[in-house]
Amino acid sequence: MALDLLTPLALRRGGAMVQDPQGLLGALAGRINGLALWHGVAIDEPHDSVRRRSEGAIWDATDCRMHSWQRRAGKDQRPAVAMSGLIGRLVIHQLPAALLPVLVVGQATHAGSHAALGLGRYRLMIDDRERPSTPPAADRRRRGPIADRAG
Repeated sequence: MALDLLTPLALRRGGAMVQDPQGLLGALAGRINGLALWHGVAIDEPHDSVRRRSEGAIWDATDCRMHSWQRRAGKDQRPAVAMSGLIGRLVIHQLPAALLPVLVVGQATHAGSHAALGLGRYRLMIDDRERPSTPPAADRRRRGPIADRAG
């Protein structure tokens, strides 16, 4: 399977930016867990468990490159903040199938540092086919009432 990184993926380890995608699943599980708690939802599997279970996965970032840019940090035009992240196709080998839902949900939540700014957006590809971004039941539930009211 692969992740097509649509916006730069910025990963941190110990506060420092890293280029190694090994910690992606742990960071993604932590983000999903935090968002779930914020919404008052309990997650069955803690993110530490996801991190441990993903340790055997092999991450191939040969088709990725670092992308660097600068952004302004507010209206008052403070000095530009340097930013960087991976962009391209990240291939994952030997990932336990039980961790696939984390990657599916991650398409909606984004991954890594600055995900709230739109970084870490990806498309999950399995055997060169795009994986749906939402489960079919959730998609039907969202379309029904909104379509009925709108139209």
